[in-house]
Amino acid sequence: MNDLASECANAVRMAGGLEHTDIAELNRRLKRIPLSVISYAYAIDLAHERALQAEGQRRRVRREKLAHSFCPTNPKARLVSAATVALPAHQSE
Repeated sequence: MNDLASECANAVRMAGGLEHTDIAELNRRLKRIPLSVISYAYAIDLAHERALQAEGQRRRVRREKLAHSFCPTNPKARLVSAATVALPAHQSE
């Protein structure tokens, strides 16, 4: 954290003060500094990796929900299919 703090202080000083500092550019630079806390990885790479994992997990959950809703072993699906099969036979009597 001391490295990040000194990087911020240097960037502000080099820009001529906080009002002249491009905060978005500083943020981009900070995300591209390897950090010992995350095994000298880049924060931007770690964030990208976690975003991909989260998206994969969301897709897996959606697939599981769809598979469960159309699964013939689903009790609700059996009730619906039994009702639709029994209904026409019941009406013909």
